[in-house]
Amino acid sequence: MKHIHFVLLAAATLATIALLALPWVSSDGVSISMLEIIKTKAHGSQVGYVVLVPVALGILVGALSIKRSQRWMTGVLAFLLIPPTLLSAVARHGALGAHLCTAGAGLALIAAIILTIKPNRAVA
Repeated sequence: MKHIHFVLLAAATLATIALLALPWVSSDGVSISMLEIIKTKAHGSQVGYVVLVPVALGILVGALSIKRSQRWMTGVLAFLLIPPTLLSAVARHGALGAHLCTAGAGLALIAAIILTIKPNRAVA
């Protein structure tokens, strides 16, 4: 419990890297990354922001929680991490990026819930 903020930081970083660097969906030998989905500005590109922004915020909240965590930050983050966890898990023809994003966002969600229940307090 003492180092749960590092779990949050590492899991959110894993999810962000998986979204940006690895293919998110794969079908008929064609792989599409999340960056390509966002760049196209097509009808489904908003899903990219719904998935990418919360895991990127997870990195920020994880870094800010190293010294002292705030319940309002980790509670909001836990709420925001629900869509990336679920959307990546149910992505049709999900590739390696979607699976790693599900794992990273799920771990970050659990860590955010734990930090909301029992926040990290600085020891002076």
